[in-house]
Amino acid sequence: MMSATTLNLNPTTLQLRGVAITASASELNPLSGVVAGSAGNSKALVLSSAGSISGINALSAACVSTAGDITCGGAINGFLAYGNQANTTTVGSLTELGIHSTPTNEYFSITGSGLDYLDGSYTRMLTFLGSNLTPV
Repeated sequence: MMSATTLNLNPTTLQLRGVAITASASELNPLSGVVAGSAGNSKALVLSSAGSISGINALSAACVSTAGDITCGGAINGFLAYGNQANTTTVGSLTELGIHSTPTNEYFSITGSGLDYLDGSYTRMLTFLGSNLTPV
C-alpha cells in the first residue's frame, strides 16, 4: 500500500547494495537524527571523526580506564580508595577543599584501621611546600 506519507511493503528481504537489512524499526529509530560526536537523549552514540563525543550529562561505569589525560572542568567528587597510585605524581591547587576561604579543622587526612596501616615502606609519603604548615 502506498500513500503520500506511507509506503508499506511486505517483502521477505530488504537489501541495500546487496546486503540484507535485518534490523527492526525499533532498532533503527534511535539512529534517526543522530549527529556524529554529539549525544542526544534516547539516541545512539556515534563518535565524531576525531573519536569524540560531547553532550553527556552523567555517565555511570564500573571502571574507567584511560591511556591519556583526564581533564575536568568542575569538581571531582569522591575519594582515593586505594593509595597505591604510582602514576599520581603531582596534585594541583586544593581550591575545591576551600583552603583560604572556609574555616575547617582538617584539609587533608590519612587514616588507617585494622590491618590498613602505613608500614614505613614509603620513603616520602607527602611533600609540603610553603610557610603555613603546622606539624601535628
